[in-house]
Amino acid sequence: MVGYGVLMLKPAVGGWNNVTLQAMHMASSASSASSSLLPLRLELQKFPADANPYGITPRDIRLIQGFSIDAGDKAIVVRAHTESGFRNALYYMLDHWGCRWVMAGKIGECIPTRATLTFPRGVTKFSPRNHASFDRKKNRAWGDRNISNWHHWLSAQHYWLYALPPKTYFKTHPQWYSLLAGERKPQQLCTSNPQVIAAMIEAAKKFFHKHPTAISFPMDPADNGDYCQCDSCVALDAPGHPTIGGMPIVTDRVLQFANAVAKGIRKEFPNRYVAFYAYATHIVPPIRVRPEKNVIIGLCRTKHCLLHLVPTQGCTTSNFAELIKQWRALTPNLYLYQYDPISWTGGLPCPTYMGMMESLKESFNQEGILGSYSDGGYALTGGSTYLNRYLSQRMKIDPSQDPSQVLKE
Repeated sequence: MVGYGVLMLKPAVGGWNNVTLQAMHMASSASSASSSLLPLRLELQKFPADANPYGITPRDIRLIQGFSIDAGDKAIVVRAHTESGFRNALYYMLDHWGCRWVMAGKIGECIPTRATLTFPRGVTKFSPRNHASFDRKKNRAWGDRNISNWHHWLSAQHYWLYALPPKTYFKTHPQWYSLLAGERKPQQLCTSNPQVIAAMIEAAKKFFHKHPTAISFPMDPADNGDYCQCDSCVALDAPGHPTIGGMPIVTDRVLQFANAVAKGIRKEFPNRYVAFYAYATHIVPPIRVRPEKNVIIGLCRTKHCLLHLVPTQGCTTSNFAELIKQWRALTPNLYLYQYDPISWTGGLPCPTYMGMMESLKESFNQEGILGSYSDGGYALTGGSTYLNRYLSQRMKIDPSQDPSQVLKE
């Protein structure tokens, strides 16, 4: 345990259940405090040797982003294992005192004026349920203020052709790319090629050296359906699988490629992962293979209704929860990628927020989801769409809440 800092608070008369505070100011150290000031101490805890600092198990998540607040008559002590934990704790206290940031920027600030500040006596423990950031830069301050400072960055993006760019390799290694109608074209990778697997493993290692805060190496295919048609690649697909929109389902080949790279990085980067989206033609669960322990799945709502976000009678594509269960049976490393608000509304009101809150509550509490990312960054600053992002964010922080009460508040 290491003293991390001290914030001094002038106490007022406290009740039986609360510590009451007034007139906040900073002190340089505990020794400079006068007897009339109540210290708010930040104590950095030693990270357990058996925990993974990049870990995504529920225990590791609590260690990385959680905290405890011990409120007594002589001090309030905040304990955390990381800087993220401290940030989340301080914004948790501000949240308790009524501070809100409903939109990004000054317009979204709702800061109350209070003569006194109270905090419940005893120990309060909390950890935001939504783990990791899918975006390193956008709206970082807004996320922090909504108790969502994530220690690491999780990426699962369409990355095959960024990792092995055709501009660099196609001329000298055309066999690395997809065979389409008998001709090699740089639309996707030929994932059955051992050279491609070896090159992708090296690309992953370089990625982790360059991005020390990255939890995962992104391994989703390019965003098209032009997958390699060579015999070796087609043989990786599960026989008898139905098609989606006339295109073959390629989940098994995408997952086998991710598994091969996950195995290839494990010795040098035992605490890191590879990640891809369960999306489009690889959204359905695999038949022949299961994800390795260091593979993360980001499950997208691409083939399910974007208006009915919970199972709804009469809507045949509303049962996204069933797909979550199918993937959850294969791996605990499951995140959601949501489209909220719906992009094709063009910034007009998209009142799906109640359904999204209900869906998130079910997913986090019943299905064991580790985190959820909402598409549509414009929603934070759009006067007609910010409510979608704000309310879903509040539910991700604490999915035990009643959605109707979150909306009312």
